[in-house]
Amino acid sequence: VIPLYNKEKYIQRAIQSVLAQTYPNFELIIVDDGSTDGSFEAANEIKDPRIRIIRQVNGGESAARNRGVAEAQYDWVAFLDADDEWKNEYLGQMTELINWYPNCGVFGCCYSTISGIGIPVNRDQLLPNNRGILSRYTKILQSCIPFNSSSVIVRKNILLAAGGFPNGVNNGGDIDTWIRLSLVTEIAYLNNPLVIYHDEIIQSAGKSYDWRQEYYPVKMLRRIVSTKKLEREFCEDSIEFIAQKDIKTSIALF
Repeated sequence: VIPLYNKEKYIQRAIQSVLAQTYPNFELIIVDDGSTDGSFEAANEIKDPRIRIIRQVNGGESAARNRGVAEAQYDWVAFLDADDEWKNEYLGQMTELINWYPNCGVFGCCYSTISGIGIPVNRDQLLPNNRGILSRYTKILQSCIPFNSSSVIVRKNILLAAGGFPNGVNNGGDIDTWIRLSLVTEIAYLNNPLVIYHDEIIQSAGKSYDWRQEYYPVKMLRRIVSTKKLEREFCEDSIEFIAQKDIKTSIALF
C-alpha cells in the first residue's frame, strides 16, 4: 500500500522499486489522497496488471493507508511511502522472516537513510543476530526508531482488529499503530537495511512537525497507562518514553 499525496516527483521511483522485487507475488495498491499536483497522472503512467490506483478526497496519510488496507485482497499488508523505495530483495527476505516466525503479527527491518545532501546512512543494528523477536518496543523507541512505515509488514486481520492507523494525525500515527500492535502480537525483526528512506523530502510530515504540540503516541500512552491494566514492564517503558518526549516538548517551548 502506497499512500500518495503531492509526490509527483518521487512516486514513479517508489512504484518501480516495487515492480523490481525478486518476489513477484503481490498486488500494489496506490491510494491517491486528493493530490493537487500531477501525482495521480505520474502514477498512472506505469502500467502493470498488479497495480491498482484508488482516488479519494484528501483525508490524510492514515486515512489513505486505512483505505489501502481495506481494499487489500490478501492476508499480509506491506507499506511504502511515496517518497521512499524498497531494495529489490525486500519482499523476498521479509517473506523468509515471516516463515521463520509464523506466530508473529508484525515484521520489520532496518533501513538506510539518504540525507539531504545525498549521503546514505545505515540504521544501527539493534539485535545481536541477523533476525529475532523485537521485545520491549516502547523501550527501544527511547533511543531510536528501529523500523519505519516503509519497512513494516503486518497481518491484515490483526491491524484491522487494532483499529488501523489513527485518522487526523499529522505525525506519529505509524508509531502509535506499532505500539498498539506490540500489545497484542510479537514483532519479528530483520537486521538488514532493505528500505531506503529519503530524508531530503522537505515537505514530509516529520520535517514540518511542531514539537510544541504533544506527540500523538504520547497521548495514546497516557490513556492506556492510566488504566493500570497492562504489564508493569510496558508501563515503566511507556512512562520513560512519555517523560523523554515531555522534555523535548518543554525544550521546544522554552
